Amino acid sequence: MEAWLIMRKPITKKLTLIISALLIVSGGIGLVKTFINSEHKSDTSDTTNRTQNGTKERALIVASSTEILDTSSDKRPLIKKLDELPSAVSKSAITIKIAESHYQPYVQLGGSFFSRAGKTSGMATTDLLIPIWQNNLTDLVFADLRLNDRSDVPFEGNMHLGYRHLSPESQQMFGVYVAFDRKKTKTKNYFNQLTFGGEYWHKNWFFGGNIYRPIGNTTRKIDESNEEVISGGSISTIKKMTNEKALPGVDGEVGYEFKEGLVGYVGGYYFGASDVNTVCGPRARLAYDLSLDNGKRILGIFDKVGLEVGVQKDKVRGTVVYLSANVRIGWLPQKQTVLQGVSRHMVDPVRRDIDIVTGTEQRQDVQRRQQPPAAPAPAPVPAPDSDSSDDTVSSAG
Repeated sequence: MEAWLIMRKPITKKLTLIISALLIVSGGIGLVKTFINSEHKSDTSDTTNRTQNGTKERALIVASSTEILDTSSDKRPLIKKLDELPSAVSKSAITIKIAESHYQPYVQLGGSFFSRAGKTSGMATTDLLIPIWQNNLTDLVFADLRLNDRSDVPFEGNMHLGYRHLSPESQQMFGVYVAFDRKKTKTKNYFNQLTFGGEYWHKNWFFGGNIYRPIGNTTRKIDESNEEVISGGSISTIKKMTNEKALPGVDGEVGYEFKEGLVGYVGGYYFGASDVNTVCGPRARLAYDLSLDNGKRILGIFDKVGLEVGVQKDKVRGTVVYLSANVRIGWLPQKQTVLQGVSRHMVDPVRRDIDIVTGTEQRQDVQRRQQPPAAPAPAPVPAPDSDSSDDTVSSAG
């Protein structure tokens, strides 16, 4: 964990301590969740699951103080009064106020540890998700604001604007989004980028991809040198330049949720431009999000605790392995929407590459000019004659 100790900002150091503590207690939290789920299993089975031809289908259930929304996979959504439902269902239904039956804003704090070619580094992430407009929990317009601060100079911000639609009867969710990205690199250069992406969930399956397009000045100077070479009758001036270049590219992933909260992803990425080595290769990661099904917060604070481990490989950067942890805290302590099944992904942070990919470009310009002819040697000056050095005649008188 040496990389965590070199975080340059005090707030990053404090965040690292919090994440480390969460990693230690995560095992105990899992036991708490098992106990709570087993206590309510018999009461909630009628409302959260439907059996059709011997196959269990998860249901989305959102309740208010007077109504419950039952959207199972085998029927259209139904609105029923709680007093019209069987007593077992009404007792086990999640009862929250109508004002709380909405997707809620949250802040997600995280830290990542990277290992590449024997070198390690750290990164702190702050992710803010803000619902802008929503309709009946099936349509959501949202903003996702993200800051990534590495343990050395690099720093990046992403501003996403997206739309997601949920079809609870078929357990499907799709979304589209666009983002503006700005990055400060190790060489203290700044780059801008537009990102376009899409995502699709169907029951346990996920499909997603992104297109990255740098904008503005995509090439910045790192170093420059001049050298003169004389050959024959000409002089060559060689100008060598080392530039940093933002690379356009794409990536894509396919994921599968093995159990609630545990998702594996496999995919790949490609970034390239002229005069720069292409960055492309495979990527795989495994993520686990822990949350309580009974509407309560973990330790009374966190809506979710997440862990993720991943690996990727390409010729330019080699093999990169990372481990990250995060906690999610709702803005409104007294309000929380309990989401189940595919609906949980309506408020997921956008999945994408963590930063603007850059490469090094080597350029060389040669200018030649004729060597000027040598100046003629000056004519020799004759030496003075000693006999005629004095023309004065003396006479005696």
